Amino acid sequence: MRNLAIEKYSLRCAEIELPSQTLEQGLDVLELMRNIHVFVSRYNYNLNTQCFVEKASADSDRKHLNTISIRHVANSIRTHGTGITHTSINFAYQYLAQRFQIFNQFLFDDHIRSQLMKEARMVHAETKAKSDAVKLSAKQAGYRGSKLDEKFEYPVESALRLIRDVRKLGLSSDGSSFIDQFRDLVTEIGNALGFVRMIRLGAMHYSTNAAKFVPSTRTAKFADESFAVDGLSDWTVKCLKNLRNELEALSVGGTDGTDYFQVLVSVFSTELRNKAHEHLKDFYLVLPALTLSAAEAISASKDKLARRTNESLTATFTDDGLALGIAYLLSVLGQHDAFDALHWFESVASHFEAEKKRAEGDNKGSLGILGRTSDEKTKLQAKLDKIDALKREFTHLKHSLVGARSFVNV
Repeated sequence: MRNLAIEKYSLRCAEIELPSQTLEQGLDVLELMRNIHVFVSRYNYNLNTQCFVEKASADSDRKHLNTISIRHVANSIRTHGTGITHTSINFAYQYLAQRFQIFNQFLFDDHIRSQLMKEARMVHAETKAKSDAVKLSAKQAGYRGSKLDEKFEYPVESALRLIRDVRKLGLSSDGSSFIDQFRDLVTEIGNALGFVRMIRLGAMHYSTNAAKFVPSTRTAKFADESFAVDGLSDWTVKCLKNLRNELEALSVGGTDGTDYFQVLVSVFSTELRNKAHEHLKDFYLVLPALTLSAAEAISASKDKLARRTNESLTATFTDDGLALGIAYLLSVLGQHDAFDALHWFESVASHFEAEKKRAEGDNKGSLGILGRTSDEKTKLQAKLDKIDALKREFTHLKHSLVGARSFVNV
């Protein structure tokens, strides 16, 4: 209202003594930035609504959960200024550097590396056998070029076997395996990138609101030559240059046009793609087991929410940080093509279709058998529901991964 009074009526208003915050300020981004390691572990990221939802704790009596959205970021930027944007990116970079050390140690472990090397040999052998069979069939059919299906699909049984083998290495106190802990690590990396994206969009949202009283870009542009022609003082010229820079910043959304995702990809890819980190070349082979574990975890979590028991207090309905973390790590290591060559999501879809047909056949057969009890029918129906739930989660994960890859320009 003060800006409106000055702009429209040229009124001289007293300086504002109240703090520049609102009732819907929410959590301060400055505090989240300083404790980003706590933030990414206690919040779940939602890719579609661009918000973070706090995880519930079983030992907490709170009935409400905090959420962080673009609006809250814009309010914090209005309070502290646009300078916190670059500072937040700095904190995110330092956090990612620490996470990459743990990421490197996990894949450098002899037990994990031996499992991935075994998977790599299996994939290479199956791909070669598939290619040879296709060439032989094409030759017998008289084709010069292969017109048959050469697509290799990574088998779901291999992913399940990898999960079982890793579980044999030991479990933590809460019953989670190393695959589960590695999944949490990738999710936290994705949450940090989601925080970076939200900071950037919050700055653009703030600039859009702040530009309401700014003149049009045509009238706001003035060149250095006009300063000298008008004979202005040095202090006035300096102020006009600062004003021009601020107006230009508002016109581009409060950012300098830097693609922070590309910066964070390039700064780590240079180091992690050298021969000293050759053990990271098989990272993509752990993703089938990782996504399978994630789908089961989020499906079980949504079941807890539906039951409305004490277990539902720690349940969640979204965890898109994993998809963003996978897309980012594949970009850093340059393994998008290698992962796509597995055709993992097509293999999962075929597996679930076969499982569903098998379960439906058992269910239909049980209706004609008088000796089949109602409990057995209930178990068969529960199996069908679980298959549908896992299929939905994989579909959601696939689309989330496609969206996340667009952020890193892949």
